[in-house]
Amino acid sequence: RRGRGRSLRRRRPSVRPDKLPARAVDAQARVDRRLAMAMAAQSALGAGRAAWRRGDVGEVKRLLTPLDRAFLDRAVAAELGVLLGAAYLMLADADSAAATFASVRQRAPGLQLSRYDFPPMVCDAWQRAGGSIVDAP
Repeated sequence: RRGRGRSLRRRRPSVRPDKLPARAVDAQARVDRRLAMAMAAQSALGAGRAAWRRGDVGEVKRLLTPLDRAFLDRAVAAELGVLLGAAYLMLADADSAAATFASVRQRAPGLQLSRYDFPPMVCDAWQRAGGSIVDAP
């Protein structure tokens, strides 16, 4: 029971962090790769968005293609994939765009694109990949 003026006491963890087993070498490599990809994606995605707004789709492709979306969080990987797929479409590479949109749909099935953010060509390709479009920004 908690009375007035009393606070709950926190339980101490039963395992001391210094007594935990060491990570496996491959697990540490995956953690390091994930962190490196997250940092690279953060800067590349910002520059990619700016290049998209300028209409420089070649720059979008150059910035986003080297990133491995498997090591990124779902939301970041989905945004990166949509932007990369849109760049592929603008560069007349419909097969790469369809494959990229399909991978995004697999990873983020509920993702909806806005007609406000992307041209009709991209929205149509997104719908062909099974995605949905919203009319509001």
